[in-house]
Amino acid sequence: MVLRVLIADDDPDDAELVALALSRAGIAHVWERVETEPAFIAAISNADLVICDHSMPRFSPDRALDLVGSVPLILISGNISPDRVTELLTRGARTFVPKERLRDLAASIRTLF
Repeated sequence: MVLRVLIADDDPDDAELVALALSRAGIAHVWERVETEPAFIAAISNADLVICDHSMPRFSPDRALDLVGSVPLILISGNISPDRVTELLTRGARTFVPKERLRDLAASIRTLF
């Protein structure tokens, strides 16, 4: 199975690091990066998984959670408070992975699929 991953992140370099972490872990995938709500809406129907940054100037994880439907969403961030993580997990994010620990992303994905 090739996992179709939608990466919501305003930083192209960070999205590349996410994709690299998946490749290094041996997860077969194709990915697309978006950073706005219209782009997210256009791409979500083709995604098996969403990996969403917490802090983006033109899109939010709250709005992503409103739009994902049954597609699982993993939250990533380099700077987020524990209370905010808890809030987003309560709203439906499946898990949280700090950006400095992207090596742990594959294990989180494997629990979902």
